[in-house]
Amino acid sequence: MALTIAHVGLFVAAWLLLNLVKSLHGTASLIYALALSTSATPVFGFAVLEPLLGTTAGATIGLVSLTINLTVPLAVVLLSMNEAAEHGQVGAGASRRNPVLTGLGAGLTSPLLWAPVLGVILTLSGHHLPTPVAACLDLIGSATSGVAVFAVGLVLAAHPILLSRGVFLGSIARVSVQSVLFFALLDVLHVVSPFASDSLVCCSFPLSNVVVLFAARYKTAEAEAASMLLVSTLLLVVTVPAMLWLSK
Repeated sequence: MALTIAHVGLFVAAWLLLNLVKSLHGTASLIYALALSTSATPVFGFAVLEPLLGTTAGATIGLVSLTINLTVPLAVVLLSMNEAAEHGQVGAGASRRNPVLTGLGAGLTSPLLWAPVLGVILTLSGHHLPTPVAACLDLIGSATSGVAVFAVGLVLAAHPILLSRGVFLGSIARVSVQSVLFFALLDVLHVVSPFASDSLVCCSFPLSNVVVLFAARYKTAEAEAASMLLVSTLLLVVTVPAMLWLSK
């Protein structure tokens, strides 16, 4: 519950607040809200946490990744709805449709929405995939982090690095706001779990790669998102030791 509030709840709250800012209204508010509420735990998790946390790292990364997979599909639906509202759905052979219905239709057909949900349902059901199928998916899964980093590298190469006040504030917010919120939730909800302190470290991780990819997909805040990814990654040397100390 604490992780869900710190991810999905933070995303919705940040989106509603940022959407009130005239310069961030629309797609930009969704991109920045997603940047604030999701981390690069699925990409950096094992490389950073396993040497530090040992056997509990895998379960922690799984829990945090699950809540990220609940947040991203919601962002997909809202981005699709916003795109439909902005561009209208008018063209040759196309009829006028409600932007909400159009956005929901586009979001629901996206693998980014139904694939994580299907995976969660399959896992909770207790069923296991056949060994040949699982082996194929393991092969694909082992390549996803590298491909994501490569794709983000292309975006970084395509845009100049911005070292503006907004980028620095956004980067600091990414590694601090969610951590503070989650730390407060652990106290309010009286959470006692070996994964709680480890999850706190994950909340201080850099910007999620998917944010940069969404920024490139929707042509919004591309340079800012790429720059925030770089700056927030550099902040790892400060945030991870700080969160480890705080969790103790």
